[in-house]
Amino acid sequence: MSLFKTREFWSVTDDTEEEFDQSSLKISRLNGDSDFVLIGSHSGLLKIYKPSTDLNENNVLSPYKANDLIIEKNLNFPILQIGVGKLVSGSNQVQIAILHVRSFAVYSLTTKDGAVEHGNQNMINLLYEHKLRRAAANFIIGGFGGSENRDFIAVQSLDGMLSLFEQETFVFCCFLPNFLLPGPFVYSKRTDSFLMAGTNWKIESFSYKTLSAIGQNSQESDISGLKFQPDWSFGLNEDVVDIQYQFGELSKEGFVVILGERNVVCLSDSGKLKFMKRLEYSPMCFTTYLLSDNKLMTLVVSETNSLLLYQNTMLRWSAQLPNSPISIGRANFKNLRGSIVTLTESGELSCAYLGTQPSLFSAPPLINQELDYEQAEMEMATLSKVIRTRFSNDLKLSNKNEHELGLELNVNPHLEESVFKSAHRENDYAMMCTVTVVLSPRAIFEEINLCVHVHKPLKVHPQSAFFANLSEGTSFQCQVHMDEEAEIASIQVTTIATCISSIGVPKIFKKTSVLPLNLVLKTNPPMKENNLKITLNINENSIPLSTLFPENALTLSSNAVCFANVSNEGSPVTILLAKSSQRYRLQSDSLASLNLCTQELIRRLQKYFANNKTFKITFNSSLPLTQLVQYINEHFEYRRKVNFLQNELIQLGAQFRLIQKRLISKFKDKNPTPLTNLDMLLNDTYNETLRTTVDLEKTTMDLSRSQTNLSSALYLILTLVQIMEDVDDRGLLENALAPIVEDYEGQNWEDVLDASLNHLLRTTLAKSEKDQLRAKYTCYEEVKDLAKLEKHLMMVLERVCKKGTILEVTQDEENVDHDEAKEDEDVIPVGSRLGESSTRLLSARKSLLRRRQKINEDN
Repeated sequence: MSLFKTREFWSVTDDTEEEFDQSSLKISRLNGDSDFVLIGSHSGLLKIYKPSTDLNENNVLSPYKANDLIIEKNLNFPILQIGVGKLVSGSNQVQIAILHVRSFAVYSLTTKDGAVEHGNQNMINLLYEHKLRRAAANFIIGGFGGSENRDFIAVQSLDGMLSLFEQETFVFCCFLPNFLLPGPFVYSKRTDSFLMAGTNWKIESFSYKTLSAIGQNSQESDISGLKFQPDWSFGLNEDVVDIQYQFGELSKEGFVVILGERNVVCLSDSGKLKFMKRLEYSPMCFTTYLLSDNKLMTLVVSETNSLLLYQNTMLRWSAQLPNSPISIGRANFKNLRGSIVTLTESGELSCAYLGTQPSLFSAPPLINQELDYEQAEMEMATLSKVIRTRFSNDLKLSNKNEHELGLELNVNPHLEESVFKSAHRENDYAMMCTVTVVLSPRAIFEEINLCVHVHKPLKVHPQSAFFANLSEGTSFQCQVHMDEEAEIASIQVTTIATCISSIGVPKIFKKTSVLPLNLVLKTNPPMKENNLKITLNINENSIPLSTLFPENALTLSSNAVCFANVSNEGSPVTILLAKSSQRYRLQSDSLASLNLCTQELIRRLQKYFANNKTFKITFNSSLPLTQLVQYINEHFEYRRKVNFLQNELIQLGAQFRLIQKRLISKFKDKNPTPLTNLDMLLNDTYNETLRTTVDLEKTTMDLSRSQTNLSSALYLILTLVQIMEDVDDRGLLENALAPIVEDYEGQNWEDVLDASLNHLLRTTLAKSEKDQLRAKYTCYEEVKDLAKLEKHLMMVLERVCKKGTILEVTQDEENVDHDEAKEDEDVIPVGSRLGESSTRLLSARKSLLRRRQKINEDN
């Protein structure tokens, strides 16, 4: 906030709701004794003012009067920019140049002296007009090529074409190199060159001589031009708001002043940096002028309506403006030189000068009283405690702040049949489950982003919702259905609400629930024999299956039930209830199919015995790792095949484009030459591309199916490990195995798994202190051979599921440890004495373990 305000003496407001921009203001004498103010709106309204600065009887400047507006004319086309110059051949008078979207017009202002008291009569007449074939952006006027008594015109179009006119005659046109969007540009009189600001954040200089040579014999209808480079360029590293050029008559040097988003930069004509001023605010517009002693002055308007006057980089004055101008200029009126003219976006035009009228705000007087330091210290401690308590609670990313946001997740157990569009099928019918999320805000939140997540192949629509400034309770409803035919890893649905509090602190609220089982599974007749079997033991009396699955009670037998995927994917799963023991057996021919039924059976048993704290479910058999390894191999092969097909498709695409280019060059040749079977090669390449595309699409679908199968198998292994007895570090497996299988470009699931397993084997699951002292695993290369990955997986599972006894070191573990030791640079050489002693100790320990194992087997 500036201490002083500008002294406004003349202003006028446009009541026609016109719109103006930075190029809508121009100040010029127009063959008179004082300056005129010209403004042009986007609707085509041209106004010319000549402010009357006569002094009244109180020696005060007179305000706006009706006859200050000398011209008001509607040109019927939007006015993009206004300029002035000697634009008529054979005349030294100054004319008005108006740039429209498709034309460039030149007008003359004529004045007839009035014979009565109403004053003079002013008129503008159209002298000539250039029709533009391209949409214009801006223009400049100057004595190009060293012309002294007449001015030429350069118009820049939206597509980068620069058209030059010598008054009434079109001269040439050329295209600017590396063009993207038009920017401001100026003309340097001393070097006879154009200085342009482009979207590459550089100031580039193009000499008029070079442009005229490039554009020789060109026409306005040209669509391309020769390539050429700028004479010099200067990197700004920011967007350019405006450029102005000042030429010092005394020193015969030019100043190129650039207003950027955060800096004011001054360059010489040759592109050398004179000075640079860093701005602590966002500038809106600026203007420059030279003093009589060749000092450069810069007027900059900030976003806070402050007007700042700089001499080079030194701030000389600062004043507050009454409005927010979009354009600013400096004018010399009668009785007042150096007036500041500002134009707002809505058309408010005002003239002011830098006075010393202070702001009306005055600071209240200070109350002089003695300070009680003990009381101030106690108050400071109390306030600090309140601040710590308040912000420590706000900065916690908690999902249990029920007093701030009530989040309810309701799943409708009744399914509805509806039509949907899948990624592989269109307009298919499927059963849908309705999920409703209820939000009850009890605090102020600026933003709430709600997202509902389900596991593949389930799909939710719509998936997210956004709420701003939510103060009342609301609900969000979505539908969940099967998107493709595949196994289901989990039927859990999760909703996450990410919120921004009123003080800008992020908070996360999370709720989970379970979808209805009949959304993904259907009942089948029980199967008698299957290859895979899982037995679950409980320490309470068995619960009938009709009680655990009440929604399927009508189709259940007394002690058996069979579930199958609704899309007929996978293998049916049969659940058997033992009559004489407390056991449940699940059997199927597919490990991935067993996952969902096992999870659901355990969840329903735990829910039924929720009030029984001694209830336990256990699994005492061996883990089905053979089938898990098969799923890993299947996923790995599909991933490699997808990568191979993608590379082949890239090569075919490059080959197809190369053949096309050669055919086009032959067709363009004036003397026809034989195609040399290029057309046959093009046809074969096209057919091969189609075949590869079809194979890639099919393989991608197979890869997606293998991902869901592998994810289901991993979830099953984790579920069984959770209920096994004498298992340590259950949480390690869930983090290491990564049950949500996803493949990214440059990083597959196997790469992440291999890095996680190696890290566990060298840190938490290391068998000895020597293994822990080895170098940490930091190699994250692509897995090309699954043999070592399978060995690492077996080792991790054996060490986690050790059941209280020390397992024997198998031959595979010895080989893997030996291979890892070769890769480790920090291993002590065996030839040294310390290496020999440590190697002997390790061999002796292994021999001792074998003897203990043999003794236990004999007993």
